[in-house]
Amino acid sequence: MYLLLAVLCTITYWPGMRGPFVFDDTQWQEALEFRATPNRYWQTLLDYPVTPDTVPYGRPLLKVLFTTQVYFFYTSDTVTDLPNVSSTVSLYWAYHAVSLAMHLINVGLVYLLLTQLFGKDRKAVTWLITAIWALHPIQTDAVLYISQQSELLVSFFILATLVCALKGYRKSAVLLCALGMLCKELMVVTPVLVLFAASMQSQSTPWKQLKKHPLFYVSLTMTCSIVAALMFLYPRSASTGNIHGWDNWHYLLTQSQVICYYLSQVVWPNRLAIDPFFERAESIADIWPFGVVIVGLLITAVWLLINRHKLGFWGVWFFVILAPTSSFIPIVTEIAALRRMYLPTLAVLVVLTCLLAMLLKRFKVQVACKPVMMVACLVFTTVTWQHAHTYQSQIKLYEDNIAKFPNHKRALRNLAGWYFNDLDFDKAIDAYDQLLSFWPDSPKAQYDRITTLLFLGRTQQAIADLQQLIKQHPEHVPFYNKLGMAYAENQQFDLAMEQFRFAVKLSPYNSLAKLHIGNLYLRQDKIDKAIYWLEQSVYFTFNEQHQITTSGTAGWNQLGILYAKTKQYEKAQMAFTCAIHSKSWESTKVAEANLKRVNEILGVENPETYQPKLKQFPVKATVLED
Repeated sequence: MYLLLAVLCTITYWPGMRGPFVFDDTQWQEALEFRATPNRYWQTLLDYPVTPDTVPYGRPLLKVLFTTQVYFFYTSDTVTDLPNVSSTVSLYWAYHAVSLAMHLINVGLVYLLLTQLFGKDRKAVTWLITAIWALHPIQTDAVLYISQQSELLVSFFILATLVCALKGYRKSAVLLCALGMLCKELMVVTPVLVLFAASMQSQSTPWKQLKKHPLFYVSLTMTCSIVAALMFLYPRSASTGNIHGWDNWHYLLTQSQVICYYLSQVVWPNRLAIDPFFERAESIADIWPFGVVIVGLLITAVWLLINRHKLGFWGVWFFVILAPTSSFIPIVTEIAALRRMYLPTLAVLVVLTCLLAMLLKRFKVQVACKPVMMVACLVFTTVTWQHAHTYQSQIKLYEDNIAKFPNHKRALRNLAGWYFNDLDFDKAIDAYDQLLSFWPDSPKAQYDRITTLLFLGRTQQAIADLQQLIKQHPEHVPFYNKLGMAYAENQQFDLAMEQFRFAVKLSPYNSLAKLHIGNLYLRQDKIDKAIYWLEQSVYFTFNEQHQITTSGTAGWNQLGILYAKTKQYEKAQMAFTCAIHSKSWESTKVAEANLKRVNEILGVENPETYQPKLKQFPVKATVLED
């Protein structure tokens, strides 16, 4: 039965198995890709600081999981090579295969857990509940969205801890619980779940369980200190807490409609989306119907628990697992996320199965229970297979998201960005227009729309829109840079120079404006002035550790060419070396070819591999205008 279910899961999720990285996948994947190469694996694992508020931040086991995958699925020929983009794309399936394998392991643990709680005499119903849970459309997000290996991994440790505890392997349960605390903060609910699950299994009260195994439950609870320590050392201050206008009360009110949305998608999955959207609830009057449903379910769960009814445990399962993300602690970057229902869905399915059995028993057709469940499993499997197709590309994913949540600003912005990346500029403009209809005062959306207009060749309209935008936001330096670029595109070089110089006046460390000034002087064959401004551009692209950043790559390349043209070959060597060290995929190959030519001119041995050591900054900095 398990092998059959594994095959069904593979077939069902197969349409999305070659889907690319989406949403915040790239935040950790791009950061690790240059570092987790064969000779640097341990250095990356031990030393590399994960970007704050990304998925593996403050979660050591997730960092190990992601770093290991990048190590095995990275396809460059040597340590110093840049990623082979075509090969990396072909390995998306490998990341998805890891996610599917983790899901299948959890499927086996769910069956073992239900067997412990229901008894071995209900194998058919147990398998059917497990199958519906494994193939339910609401699980698509956790299985096909690669970053949600975090949800799969912490669910593994929760389920494994429960199974070991119920089988009497208490030392193993404590060890698994401690390891799970290194995965994700959700693991803190495990001691409570173990206590109530053991009470249900033994048909005793939680108090009797505590008295019977006090050391075991104290040990489980003590493992929560690991999460407390990690949260103190790695706070998620940019995504969690009373920020961006959110407070505990308004988040709690909003979550009442979010939880009702989750429940509706378990029963009737017609609005599945990777990034659901809900407006902030301002008062009880805004959400009272949803509040009545949630409070009613909570009271019912507590009443069943007090009366030692077995369904009371599943009420605890549902509300306790959702509590860290869907109660009163604001997670402002994700008000709603269907992957949070990965484990709570099991409770809903168990309760619905029991209600179905009671209903059919009332009409004396109990024999229809299993056929009805099999039909439900088939229907859900079909919906899951169809929904998995949306994960084949970012555009499909966000088009589906906007179809279901049309006024979601973030999803519209992402969709417009992917249209732009796909060179479908007309659709990008339409998406930006739709976004600005909901968010007319967004400078970022207006700026991105203007950038798209420039790519469409609608330069005059872009210039007019930029002039209007600068009137509204005269302090915003990037607008002057973009206006200068628009003027240069329109062959109005004097006006372009004026805008770039004004940008430098507002921001003396503005590398991009200085790069453009240098290029404008180059157009006029004023080589000395071009070199001066390019030097000022690239100097300020060093970061605090004096390492070269990608933002200066184009400037270093151009500067190296000018040095070579003016026969300053040693300086050209240094400039091209800096371009190579910046690790920008687009320009590195060009810089390597240019460095080889300069090395040949200087008569260097091994011109293809020689690079001068960067012991000091190659150029001198100043913020003075010429």
